[in-house]
Amino acid sequence: MKILLVDHSPDERRAIRQLLEDDCALQEVDTGAEGLSRVEFDTDCVLVEYALPDLNGVEFLVQLRSQGLDVPVVLLSRDAGSDVAARARQCGADEVLARNQISADSLRRSIRGAVNRRALESNLRREQARPELIYRLIDESEDLFFALGRHGEIVEANLATERALGFSKQELLGSQLSNHPLFDRVAGRLLDRLRSANLNESLRLEGELIQADGRPAPTEINVMRVRVSGEDFLVAVARNISERKALEEHLRRLSLNDAL
Repeated sequence: MKILLVDHSPDERRAIRQLLEDDCALQEVDTGAEGLSRVEFDTDCVLVEYALPDLNGVEFLVQLRSQGLDVPVVLLSRDAGSDVAARARQCGADEVLARNQISADSLRRSIRGAVNRRALESNLRREQARPELIYRLIDESEDLFFALGRHGEIVEANLATERALGFSKQELLGSQLSNHPLFDRVAGRLLDRLRSANLNESLRLEGELIQADGRPAPTEINVMRVRVSGEDFLVAVARNISERKALEEHLRRLSLNDAL
């Protein structure tokens, strides 16, 4: 484990070094400014003294977190009362350890606690951000994406669907598949997949989606029936295959008319 120790006292650094020398690769600095510059992407934990000569431990935390650094931090303080601890945690400390309570076991527990707490919070933030990320990826995709509810209503569609077919999202959402002109030529097969396909089974069909201007668009549609919170949906990813169809027709005509 790679630990950065920020402490201006040589004696206290030596004491920490003796407690951790068998377990960690310890880097030592004696000012907050140098500590901030030495935090790296692979630093596992920072031990920082509250009373530093250039800034206190809370100021160190504020600057560290303002730089977007998500490294676990244990604050070491001679005054680890409730006010100091609460302020330190509010500013980004994962653990607060009083100097008079430091031992090999307590220090290792605090480091493990800080690492575990930061990992848990990071995972939680990623999970919270995941739906937004997925929506952005779907919207920026060039493939058409739409989802149908259990009664065949359109419950979701991406921007590519709007761009390619000329129907706005507002025109699509809530519409019944069987009543929307876009799906005139494929509605029956899509509804059949919604009702009869096995859960999580990926199926492919080809058909024509009718664009807002009335022109048919040859389309390949990959569908999957999924169940979310006990409710079934049909998720579809569609791709315009006009160019492929034109090439296939061109090759068919060549095979009939070209002696070679």
